This record gives sequence, C-alpha cells and structure tokens, in this order.
Amino acid sequence: MLTICSLIIEWAHNSDMFLYKMIDNDLEILNSGRIGLKKDKIEELENSNYIASRKRLNAISNPFIDLYTPPDLISSDKLDLAFKDEFSHTYTDLNVCILELIAIGDLIDGEVKRNNLHSTCELIAKNTSLAEETVFKIINDMSLCKRDDYLIPPPSFNKNDILPWKFNRKLSFIRRPITLVHNDLIWGNRQLYHSLRYLYDLILSSRLPVSENGALKSYLGKLIDARGNNFNDVVADKLKGFESLIVDSKLKKINGKHKLKYDFNLKNVKSFPEFIENYVYYFNNERLSSKLNYKTPVQFRIEQGFG
Repeated sequence: MLTICSLIIEWAHNSDMFLYKMIDNDLEILNSGRIGLKKDKIEELENSNYIASRKRLNAISNPFIDLYTPPDLISSDKLDLAFKDEFSHTYTDLNVCILELIAIGDLIDGEVKRNNLHSTCELIAKNTSLAEETVFKIINDMSLCKRDDYLIPPPSFNKNDILPWKFNRKLSFIRRPITLVHNDLIWGNRQLYHSLRYLYDLILSSRLPVSENGALKSYLGKLIDARGNNFNDVVADKLKGFESLIVDSKLKKINGKHKLKYDFNLKNVKSFPEFIENYVYYFNNERLSSKLNYKTPVQFRIEQGFG
C-alpha cells in the first residue's frame, strides 16, 4: 500500500511539473507499454528545490527563535480593535500570551513541553497584564483536542477545516500548535514560533479566514490596498531609473475626462520576464502620457517627424 501511495504521489508531482512548465522533457511509450521519461531534469529540479528548502529551514530554525517579536503592522491599534471584534481578544494579547508560553516552555526540559492547563493559564496571567479568562480564550483558540468523529467538523467550522490536504484551514496544526490532552497542554516552542509567523503572514497578505462582514475583513482589505500602493511606488521608482522612460505614477484621469486602466492580470502571469517585456513595449509605444500632449509615444514621435 505504501508503495502504491508513493507512486501516486510521484506521478502527481511529475504531472504538476509538466503542467506548470517547470520542466520540458520528452515522454515515450516503453516496450512494456508503460509511459517512460528521462529523470535527469526532474532530479536536477528536485535537487535545486531541496537545497532551497534546506536554506529556508536553516534560516528560520536557529537557537534564537524564541526571541521572536511581532513585526510592526500598518495601524496596529486598528488591527487590535478589528481582531478583538472577530476573536474576542486583540492581536497584541495573542502575541503576549504565546510568547509567555514560550518562556514557560524554556523552563521545561525537552523539545516537547507538557504542563497543566489551569496552572499554565494562571501563570501566564500572573506574568502578564492579561486577564485569566483572556488567556484561556487564546489558549483554547490555539489548541487542538480529540473529537468524537474526526470527519465531522465542530460547531462554527466547516468541512474544509478538517481535510488535511486543504491549505489555510482553521484546524491545521500550524494554526493550532497546542494539543489539549485531558487537562494538560502539549506543545513545542519551535511550533509556537512558526504559528505566530504564519498568522502574521496571513494577516499581511489578507488571507486570514474571517467573517465576511466583520471589522477585521474590512481592515484586511485596507491593508492589502496599502501594500498594493506601496508596491506601485516601488515599481515606479525602479522605472524612473531608466532615462528613456517617462513615468506617471497612479494616473487615473487625463483632464478629468479619460480614465486610464491597463490590467496586466498579474495573477495569471506565467513568465515574469515576458510580462516585463510586454509592459515595456506598452509603456514605450501604447501608453497615453500627459507629458506628450496625451498621445502615445509612437504618435508623438511620428508627429515630430521621427517616424
């Protein structure tokens, strides 16, 4: 059974590499009637991915991971208000609570930590400014526990939250790095650290699953807009470095009459170099510019007699 499962995973992996054009390799029918392919390019790509994954793992798995401090977010006070509206505690409270749990874990021998639920929550409340009921709420929100039926989602969750192959699910181990067994908490400090980082990434990328009409959903929308505007500024600054280009950043209207919009559909871009090449062509030949009397560069050059 394990052999069959391994082969299914291998072929699914190889299929994705062909589907997304990560490799270009020939297929042939063997004398046995099976599909055959040379594995040298596949092995080369897998080796590159392995090296990259090891570098990333080494970068985030170091002796100082327990010194994690939450990065600054845009309007963190507003985030706390929106976060409390969604989860009944603030984002700051969550970080304070989990960082204190990491500190408690440092005093327990071994990589796997275990301590009584009630005494741990009391100790966290004592060592921080958090109310004990807030600590219990945060610990509960970050914990997994035994369910009577694994395939039946608990109240307020849905089927996608319990399927292991689903990404960004609420009942995943990365979202709930604490295991509640009877009245004991079981955790690892490294996993708590990764969970905090993962939550931060979900917030910053506006991928955190939240209520559709809640305050946090609105805040995440504004956050992603702010990051988009910042990206726009960064790209504009890069393009301004080319003397041959005329750059107008965030231009929406010309004389209040014509709206300019060019949708590059970035989500579906498969070749970024090709995208850049197409953008440069558009920028130099088809883009209306206020500095060229609201004409394209090609029109302006022709009228100036440069053909």
